[in-house]
Amino acid sequence: MTSGNVNNDKSSKAFRPPFWKPWGVGGCLWRTLLFLLGMALICLLLALLLRGCEQGANPIQNNPFNPFVSDSIDKMEDPYHELRDTTLVKEWNDSIPGVKELPRPDENYIPPVDSLRIVTNPEDSLSKIICDQLIVFFNSKDLKLDMAAFAKKFKEIYPGQGYKILYYNPTAGTMLLGVPEDRLQEVADELPKRITGIDFRVTTNEILAEGAKPSDPGFGVAGYDEYFKLIQAYEAWDITRGSKDVKVAIIDSYFDLSNPEIGERYTDRINIPSKTQNVLPPAKSPTKDDIISYCHGSHVAGIAIGSQNNKLGCSGIAPECSWIPISLGNQLTTFNIMEGILYAVYHGADVVNFSMGRNFPPEAKNIPLGDQINYAINEDKRGEELWKYIIKTANDHNCVLCTSAGNSTVLMGLDPKNRNESIIKVEAVDGKGQMADFSNFGEAPEANLHYSIVAAPGVKIWSVTEKRCAPFWKAYGIKVSPYDGFQEMDGTSMAAPIVTGAVALLKSKNKNLTSEQVIKILIMTAKQTDKKHRIGPTIQIKDALDATGGELLNFDDLMKNHDLLIGKWRSTHEIDLVDGDTKAKKDEMWAYFVFTSSSSGYLEYHTIDSRKVYKADISVSWSNSSIKIIQISDAVSSDGDKVNKDDFICRPNQSRLMETSCQRYGKERYTFMLEKVK
Repeated sequence: MTSGNVNNDKSSKAFRPPFWKPWGVGGCLWRTLLFLLGMALICLLLALLLRGCEQGANPIQNNPFNPFVSDSIDKMEDPYHELRDTTLVKEWNDSIPGVKELPRPDENYIPPVDSLRIVTNPEDSLSKIICDQLIVFFNSKDLKLDMAAFAKKFKEIYPGQGYKILYYNPTAGTMLLGVPEDRLQEVADELPKRITGIDFRVTTNEILAEGAKPSDPGFGVAGYDEYFKLIQAYEAWDITRGSKDVKVAIIDSYFDLSNPEIGERYTDRINIPSKTQNVLPPAKSPTKDDIISYCHGSHVAGIAIGSQNNKLGCSGIAPECSWIPISLGNQLTTFNIMEGILYAVYHGADVVNFSMGRNFPPEAKNIPLGDQINYAINEDKRGEELWKYIIKTANDHNCVLCTSAGNSTVLMGLDPKNRNESIIKVEAVDGKGQMADFSNFGEAPEANLHYSIVAAPGVKIWSVTEKRCAPFWKAYGIKVSPYDGFQEMDGTSMAAPIVTGAVALLKSKNKNLTSEQVIKILIMTAKQTDKKHRIGPTIQIKDALDATGGELLNFDDLMKNHDLLIGKWRSTHEIDLVDGDTKAKKDEMWAYFVFTSSSSGYLEYHTIDSRKVYKADISVSWSNSSIKIIQISDAVSSDGDKVNKDDFICRPNQSRLMETSCQRYGKERYTFMLEKVK
């Protein structure tokens, strides 16, 4: 019975053996293989999806110039692997869609410098340029519209394969063109004539050099605080050590952010060639040929903004300011520096340091001075015009540019960037204030050329270095501390960041100072420590800070307490000094009122270019509604020159601050405020 029921069940329902028992040909083996194959396909699909996401977020993987991803060094051999960040800086990766003449976004990178394409510029026989590249800088309110129109017109005029737009940046308004080598100069000259209706400037892409040279081991070791004393750094720090609201941009090679001296207070870092945040030295160990580029940027940054009171190194001039590291790697071209400056400007930099310039051959210093003067006046007008636009862009954003004069012992005007009066060019002096034997110079009064602004110490400057370079420096006899990562360097590259740091201190006291005001304050307060050579005066930071002015006088408070007038005050109005006969402008000057009591004192006029001081006694009379400052006689300089006497009437303005009217023969000449000077 039982067996019969079982047989009936088998016949009415299909028999299904357990999974582990063989079925068909091969049994469970086929099921296993199918399962594994399915899992493999799923993993492959996920990998492709993830790879696509990574590439979408970080197209640096496809960057034709990517010195970081392509580095074959094992991660653990890279001393910076924990800090290295190849994330793209998104706002510097904008594009113009729908213009076929422009590079696709995944191809839009600054091409690396090919050493085989570097030639001597046939126009001057001095500079080195990339033989088939032109720089274009656009000055436009609608950059994308103008750049798109330019691209279409360019390819319409030059349809050949040798003409190509290699790179463009619509955020900065910059473009890099590829043209045939044999037509480089011709195209540079004719482009502005053939493409009209668009405001742009064009020039060749020059190879530049860092303005540093290792310290000469033949000199004795000087006290590292010698240059701090020379430039009044200690007294300046009693006034301010900087503000975190002031941003100092350093455009240079690489930055060792692992060093505590410069590894703090930084923001908005970028590597210009790769458009990433990776500003660190390369993972691979340096060789004797690239130790300057590995160390230069860190050294410069340490001089300008290095930390203080950390028991390391010395101190930066502005140790409490924020800073923006902008790395060019070893791609030192005019185009890359220009992009770096514009990046700094558009990211709120108050002052920018770039310690690099034209790379002259050693024999350049043997060129007769007359020939150098002639070149500076007449040659490389394209480059001069381009730098004029870049400098104006920075100044329009209230950003001060500071650069090194160069180390070739030539007239600095041979480099077109140094001809502009609105950029600070810094010559180098030693710890005694005498011109360094390598420094370029800027004074050629016989031709009425005055390129110099100020000088600063640039000999045996102690600052941050890349530790892996220490064995090379030691072999050259250079003083270096491999454990801490510090060393000596010489160069106008070291002088420039001292002045950059000083500008940052001025901006920390008065952030609204313009480039013009900063330059005039630096010149007016600097000290001519070397009268034998053709260089500018040495910076005096404390005096410069004093000259930035301070609090204004409240008229009502002053009427209640006349003694508030006692002290030194500076006029906010810059005065033109004119020739009494021809009425031609001779100089510019600032007026200082020094009140020794509430009723008397003296007036000083400080000229900017001739650096004269004119002095006259003054008296003060008070009424209920005004104050009269009477200049008793003409102001006289030490050599007998005179400035005519004026009277000054002080009344409250709408804000109840004291406003002063300068009057001559009862007629108002100009008005100004008085700022307190410490």
